[in-house]
Amino acid sequence: MIRNPIITQPNDRRLTDNNTSKQPTPNGSKPTLPADKIDHCKKLGNTLYKVQKEMPSFPIKLMYKVLEDDKLNLTDKKLLAIPLALFELSTLKELNINGNVISTLPEELGNLTKLTKLDASNNRLTDLPESIKDLTDLKELFININQLTECNTLGKIKSLTTLNIQSNNLTSLHIDGLQNLKTLYIDHNHLTILKELQKKMPMTKVIYK
Repeated sequence: MIRNPIITQPNDRRLTDNNTSKQPTPNGSKPTLPADKIDHCKKLGNTLYKVQKEMPSFPIKLMYKVLEDDKLNLTDKKLLAIPLALFELSTLKELNINGNVISTLPEELGNLTKLTKLDASNNRLTDLPESIKDLTDLKELFININQLTECNTLGKIKSLTTLNIQSNNLTSLHIDGLQNLKTLYIDHNHLTILKELQKKMPMTKVIYK
């Protein structure tokens, strides 16, 4: 039996595809991501693969935020270390590893030259890598509640405006060259040079008990 063909009337209402990625642009071609975004996606994909291979238990879903705004939050994940592959994320602007059990940071930290904020507080750090001086855009650094005995390398990060080093085991501190520093949290250490430090850094608000 031959069926009559269905003829669509001009006023026939049909569901439209709202997926704009499939809609042609005025010149007839489909829209595409900018080249830099595509490159960023590829690099992140490669990093994800390396991270998972290096540390299978790492919470990969946290990495998606990196693609959106170059921020990575690894707070309270019981991490003993950070996968080295993460330090390939050269566009990263903020890194939060607060509340883990990390005892050391690798020299690869210096690869994150776009970092403006690093929160490594409430860990078990006993020292800092020499390469931290390469973070020339870093403005906020939180390394409080650790086991640091010295952190003189910090004096080379001229961009710092906020530094929290309270609740460590510091006996000496040489950061008077940080002329852009606005706020310094320094209480609960073993320092005896606080008054001298305030004289050397008159524009810095030194907070201690």
